Amino acid sequence: MLEASGWTIMQQNNPFPRPTDGAVVLILDELWNPVLIQADGKQWEAIKGLASSGNPVLWVTKGAQFPVINPDNAMVNGLFRAIEKMLGLLRRGASMETERNGVLHVQRIMPDAAVNEFRHAQKEGLEPVVKEFHGTEA
Repeated sequence: MLEASGWTIMQQNNPFPRPTDGAVVLILDELWNPVLIQADGKQWEAIKGLASSGNPVLWVTKGAQFPVINPDNAMVNGLFRAIEKMLGLLRRGASMETERNGVLHVQRIMPDAAVNEFRHAQKEGLEPVVKEFHGTEA
């Protein structure tokens, strides 16, 4: 299906060469078995190389979110958040997405205070403002 959409697909096993600049790395391993709970030294080096390559990494899991039926597969979420934080790559708009029953759930990493205040005011009403009686213009 991806190839029909114009993507070039290359299946690789560890050890593998550094991804080509601009290539998207798609990891499907956790659809069958959790990877991170049993990774050996060579696998950790490969994961570290992929994460620091500068290429986008799409790590597909099964049962890791909404509802969690396999928490071992959710380890990658924490791993990549920690990597982003350590490398200083966490930026406004970065997010982790989950698809469930055709609905895309997006977790915001950075709160948007203006939007949150507006939504709160819509739902709860504006906060009262105390002013002097004679200091108010009509």
